[in-house]
Amino acid sequence: MMKNRDVAALTDKYIAKTYARAPIALVKGKGTKVWDANGKEYLDFLAGIAVNSLGHCNPAIVKAIKQQAQKLLHVSNLYHIQSQAELARELCRHSFADRAFFCNSGAEANEAAIKLARRYGAEKLGGKYEILSTHNSFHGRTLATLTATGQEKIRAGYDPLPAGFRQVPYNDLNAVEAAIDAQKTVAILVEPIQAEGGVIVANEIYMLGLRELCDQRGLLLIFDEVQTGMGRTGKLFGYEHFGVKPDILTLAKALGGGLPLGAMLAREDVANSFMPGSHASTFGGNPVCCAAGLAVMAALINGGVLKNCVQMGKYFVKGLEALKKRFSFMREVRGKGLLLGVELSIDGGKIAEADDHKERNRPRPGDSRNRSCPPVARFHSVRIMSKRDLLSFHGLSRREFDGILTLASELKRKQKRGVAHRLLAGKGLALVFEKPSLRTRATFAVGMTQLGGEAVYLGPAEVGLGTRETPADCARNLDRWFDLITVRTFEHKIIEEMAEYSSVPVINALTDDFHPCQVLADCQTLIERKGELGGLKIAFVGDGNNMVHSWLEAAAIVPFSFALACPKGYEPDGAILKKTVNAGAKITVTHSIEEAVSGADAIYTDVWTSMGQEKETQARLNAFRAYQVNGRIVAMAKKDAVVMHCLPAHRGEEISHEVLESPRCIAFDQAENRLHAQKAVMVWLVNGFNGSKVQGSKSSGKRQLPMSKVRGK
Repeated sequence: MMKNRDVAALTDKYIAKTYARAPIALVKGKGTKVWDANGKEYLDFLAGIAVNSLGHCNPAIVKAIKQQAQKLLHVSNLYHIQSQAELARELCRHSFADRAFFCNSGAEANEAAIKLARRYGAEKLGGKYEILSTHNSFHGRTLATLTATGQEKIRAGYDPLPAGFRQVPYNDLNAVEAAIDAQKTVAILVEPIQAEGGVIVANEIYMLGLRELCDQRGLLLIFDEVQTGMGRTGKLFGYEHFGVKPDILTLAKALGGGLPLGAMLAREDVANSFMPGSHASTFGGNPVCCAAGLAVMAALINGGVLKNCVQMGKYFVKGLEALKKRFSFMREVRGKGLLLGVELSIDGGKIAEADDHKERNRPRPGDSRNRSCPPVARFHSVRIMSKRDLLSFHGLSRREFDGILTLASELKRKQKRGVAHRLLAGKGLALVFEKPSLRTRATFAVGMTQLGGEAVYLGPAEVGLGTRETPADCARNLDRWFDLITVRTFEHKIIEEMAEYSSVPVINALTDDFHPCQVLADCQTLIERKGELGGLKIAFVGDGNNMVHSWLEAAAIVPFSFALACPKGYEPDGAILKKTVNAGAKITVTHSIEEAVSGADAIYTDVWTSMGQEKETQARLNAFRAYQVNGRIVAMAKKDAVVMHCLPAHRGEEISHEVLESPRCIAFDQAENRLHAQKAVMVWLVNGFNGSKVQGSKSSGKRQLPMSKVRGK
């Protein structure tokens, strides 16, 4: 598999050197995160330069692309295209426009606008052709659009440039009026916010004045909304902030959700200047790209994205203004929605270079302006900025792992003493269960009640994840009613999708890949019996299943050793195993029970056939028959070793009746601690550790389990 260095070398050898690329090759994206070829994770504040506004690999967009690609990839514009016509209808319904022309990029959209304005001038204005644009603007890199661009560095080296373009100062109405040539000028081309020019926002008087000037002089007003359009500023189109409607508008970037799609929108009387053969694009309005565009429109119009963009924009501005008070080199914060910029008194490129060593991916400015345009759909509310989920132990720090266990022990003590601990009073918990449960459902429901909140159970009939509603849509409903969402389902990608689109914390109550809540309860129980986790040897006898995966991840956080004995063909997932070993976990995977159990402090087992594997029952019974935890196996461990089981137990299969009922078995203690561990998780996710001290006695928060006991020696 190629690494960053390999991809960079290939790029340098074969691709034209038109970009100053960062030394990374991005190979995967999900939501606001991207990963490079070396496996490093980044938080994406660039969003493909304002393209991936709904996040990377948005499920609704991916679904639309797949469905259309299975029917028709491409057809000429000599025929009617359903998705193209539907997207044009939606764009016109929600804007000033009557007609749309589709192309592949923002530059092409602006080319179309320039050509339409000139044809309009030739037909209706006596041959007028000149277009006024503004200093510091950016309209594209084709010959016409770079000529319209008001930045010398973009135009340099391409003389002679086409005639018919002049630039005037931005936000200067008098300069525009003075520049209008009654014999030549046909249109004014302007960006509601100059994005590439440093996030310069037009003022309302300027925009209203441009409309009035164009009406008085019979000129066309063209808004370049390649970056500001499609929700970036908190409204569907940037012009809506100013109460001004253009005659022509251009779109691209976020319109296709990641696929190349541009559009020019126009009023009927202006669009009529285009006729068959006057303009065209082979790939413009491609069926697949337009299907993606329809999914984008649906999310923007119906998904609450615009409101959240405004909320998150305010959150960022507030934070940036606070930083501005601390750092004198920050001159000004400006922008709208999630198109934000910070003007600096120092070279912004140095900040970008420093960020190369951190997990952020955002624009790399070459001057004193620093721009950010993160996905607008991922940030569903202000709370998302501090939101944590517990889907697995991946990304959980040692301090957080220890803190959850310490809090669980404290909550258990208070509950046993009858001390009220209503830390989540007034909060709501959604229990979304696709799998049946005794311990998980009961302990989450009772735990939320003890914490002062309320839990609502939603079974398969009510939810229908992936059938009745997508996981993303389900999450985007639940997060408006509840403060926490607990999910018990089959495929792990379902809970990942829900977490991606939920603005409130999501807890994994069991998937086919991981069961973190159970392992937290197990660790709490081991600490109660053994005093500490560090230095213990935990032997697991049975299937390399979701329980094993969570134990592997825990071993990468806490310094205990973990050994698995399983039949051939039932080893844990190779990628999970490799990741935890690379993280320093002490792991042994063997087919020998004696090798795994010898010297163990705890012997763990689980059912041989999990939910969803019922068709494999007989094959598994045959494969695991020799792996029963019985008296002979227990005798291989240390004399004071405990026996663990996450329940339900199939007596006589994975564990003998005698061992399950022996004093060494702590399975029912584990079950009890599910209540306390899960309460700790809920409190941590909602309040954090600082807000989690238990109220109700003078000793609140002071009699916690010593952290040294959790950490080991």
